[in-house]
Amino acid sequence: MNWNLLLEWVSECGAGTWAQLREGCEWLGSQGGWERSAWWAAHRLASLGYLEIDWAAQRWSATPPVLTMLPRGGGFAIAAGGRTRTFRTRLSEAAAERSGLWLTAVQQPDAPDALFVQCEDDREVAALAQDVGAVFDVLASDHLCRLLPRLDAEVSPYPDGPPWRGFEVRRFDAQAERPGWVPADRLGVPGLYRVEVFWREETWWSPSAGQFGRVDRAQGIYLELRRCNRAVLDWEPDTRNGTLIVPSLAPLPVLHGRAAYLCCGLAPAPVNGALRYNNVPATVASAIASSLGQRITFRADAGGPTRSCQAPHPEATLPRRQ
Repeated sequence: MNWNLLLEWVSECGAGTWAQLREGCEWLGSQGGWERSAWWAAHRLASLGYLEIDWAAQRWSATPPVLTMLPRGGGFAIAAGGRTRTFRTRLSEAAAERSGLWLTAVQQPDAPDALFVQCEDDREVAALAQDVGAVFDVLASDHLCRLLPRLDAEVSPYPDGPPWRGFEVRRFDAQAERPGWVPADRLGVPGLYRVEVFWREETWWSPSAGQFGRVDRAQGIYLELRRCNRAVLDWEPDTRNGTLIVPSLAPLPVLHGRAAYLCCGLAPAPVNGALRYNNVPATVASAIASSLGQRITFRADAGGPTRSCQAPHPEATLPRRQ
């Protein structure tokens, strides 16, 4: 998958239908033997802040470009949001014209290049954002944590059950050692289901027999994990902040993943069946877990004792740049 080309394409288009995005992802993926689904690629771009997706309307749009500082990031900012060829050129030229800024592109295997701006003063980054027509947000991760919705805020009840019958169905097994999708032969018991409907997949969550709500897939996974009282999030400290650890088969919903990503500027690294978000403060991890109804395990150190607790929502204790 040529992620830089995919990001440039969606940024130049600006908006479109899910069918167009799916076809673009599948075509670019086919050029390099890429085996993941179009949904995974779209969810990855949305979680990294490049896209907004309205699954109900089956449409997407590119987000505006943003420059934001990393929490306790040693004077580093990242360029997030849409990235047209013109914007990337202007960013490179404008950064080169300022003596106190250094722009670096970091290649990633499963994401577009990460663009880091190192600075001596964040006011230089604010001025750079103005030069290139981007938004400057001092700590976008802080901002997003204050906006994270309740887990079931967007569930639309469908009391008669899903309308589609006779299609392939898979159920999310939240009780397995490694939660994931398994074949299902019926929709009659509570749970989370993926239903193949013509050229698309729909995800339905059933909190009790006969009640269904259509949900975003990642949102539905955490609804089902909460229903089964299954905790899957871990956080361990490092020298500055910490690492948020998430199962690969239970990716964070878009806004939650975006809040974690904006702490480090790099896509989460897959390690032993888990996604690791680096440089995430404990308060950000707590806000994400609280919004998802999760109990998060805080490790005293990478090899030390652990404690598991219901994460409070830290309204007044979110990190400030130091």
